[in-house]
Amino acid sequence: MANAPNGECPKVEYLSLAMERALGTFKTPSLRGVTQRTVFGHSGQFTTLEDMLNHYNDAPQGAHGRLVGQSTLSELVPLGLSPADLSDLRAFLDLL
Repeated sequence: MANAPNGECPKVEYLSLAMERALGTFKTPSLRGVTQRTVFGHSGQFTTLEDMLNHYNDAPQGAHGRLVGQSTLSELVPLGLSPADLSDLRAFLDLL
């Protein structure tokens, strides 16, 4: 498809978007069966569901801020869930 005329290749059109518009985009998988997975996170950086839940609960700052000119930056807001809330969330995810 690399030789397709301009406008006839959707993937090329997507890749030509401005960086600001495409930054942080990825396809989000369904939560159905989430507890059966072996890796978690959009890049597979978590090996357990608990690690991922704790990450989003704490929302640490990330090094990706360098992309936008800041030394550290987190696009996340800490969830601030209690241990009981995290346990309830895990129990709910087990049901999906």
